[in-house]
Amino acid sequence: MKFAVLVLAIAMPAAIAQSNTQQSYAIHNYQLHYATSQSEQNEILTAIRNIGAQGMRIFLVPSQSQIVVSGSPEQNEQVSQLLRMLDVPAPLYRLTYIFTETENGKRIGIQQYSMVLAPAQRMQLKEGDRVPVMTGTVGTDPIAKQTSYVDVGFSFEATVTAYGSEGVRLQTKVERSAIAQEKTSVLAADPLIRQSMINGVVNLTLNKPQHLGNIDVIGSTRQLQIDGLVEVVK
Repeated sequence: MKFAVLVLAIAMPAAIAQSNTQQSYAIHNYQLHYATSQSEQNEILTAIRNIGAQGMRIFLVPSQSQIVVSGSPEQNEQVSQLLRMLDVPAPLYRLTYIFTETENGKRIGIQQYSMVLAPAQRMQLKEGDRVPVMTGTVGTDPIAKQTSYVDVGFSFEATVTAYGSEGVRLQTKVERSAIAQEKTSVLAADPLIRQSMINGVVNLTLNKPQHLGNIDVIGSTRQLQIDGLVEVVK
């Protein structure tokens, strides 16, 4: 019984000394330059924790985009190497919509609309006119009118994410609107607006145009073929 007490008395100072040794490491903070979202920062933190040596203390400070580390010089060097590999700028993509206009099967013109997107960030692009629409009158004055505006023309929405090593996943909405020559039956002054839309998700190979869909030009024999082209911005 006395021998067991002696072993415990010897082991406790050793454990305390080891704990004090772990707490004596200097604290280093590492700034994250390119991982802006907390999910991206958490992924980097998890990778460092899983690969790093045991005994290293590491914390994420999302509000300052920093990782705080308490560990040996060798462990800090390992953290620096991992951050050089993981905290890198995401590629930018150039998305080009290619409109090929045909009439009776014959190509008569091509238009292109381009935008630059960051991964997983929704981007919008509009081109067209704003058409005034009367919505009412002000008080009892028949001349003073309340007017709102409707956008007509082309409207694009797109979100691009990496998909494999040579492709991307494109979530897109392409909308075309135009004023018809005929009027509505409700109010003669109000324009009749025709709309066509393509909305969906498609996987694209980088640097290769891919067909997205067709839009018929109502009231004519013309048709718009829509292709999408995604390139990495260098």
